[in-house]
Formats: sequence, C-alpha cells, structure tokens
Amino acid sequence: MRIEWRNPGQDNDVLIAVDDTEAVVEAWDADPELLADFLNEMPGLDAHKGTGALDISRGAPQQWGNLVIARTPDGGIAGIDPGLYWDRVTFWFRARGEDPHSWTKTR
Repeated sequence: MRIEWRNPGQDNDVLIAVDDTEAVVEAWDADPELLADFLNEMPGLDAHKGTGALDISRGAPQQWGNLVIARTPDGGIAGIDPGLYWDRVTFWFRARGEDPHSWTKTR
C-alpha cells in the first residue's frame, strides 16, 4: 500500500492510503505533524496522529486532488510533482519558519 499526499486546490491537503487495486482505503486531513512524519518516517508513519480519518467514498486517488508526492511502504518515491511539492512544503513549513526535516535546527 502506498501513501499519497494530495492537494485538491485549496489549503486543505490530504494523505490517502491506496491499495494494489488503486482503491483509497484510508484518508486523513493533513497537518504539519502528520506531513513531517510522512516525509521523514514513512515506514513508521502513524497516520492516526492526524486530525482524523476522512470518509473515503470520494473514490479514486485522482478525485482527491493533484498528486504532491506518493511514497511506497519502504519510503521510496512512487511519484512526485516537484513544483507542487515545493509549493506545499512552503505553505505548511517554510512560510511558518519551520522545516519538515526533524534533524534541521531552527535559527
């Protein structure tokens, strides 16, 4: 199962779990803590730290918005939109003076 960070075009990004049949099996509202875990600790991702599970009846992954980045269970990158990725990292972290990488010290 892979986890995808998706942006529906507003400031309410989501993370979705997609199985081998391309079905969305879980979905969560994104927040900085959950996204930092997704970016840094993919094999140990605790999605239950997010703001809550969402109704998955929205359908296929594409119906959840534009793909920011998709990761495999072992942490590999399965797909990415580099421009959107950096836009969303800026929105969630850099614009707040934060960094999504736990080893980076804030000045």
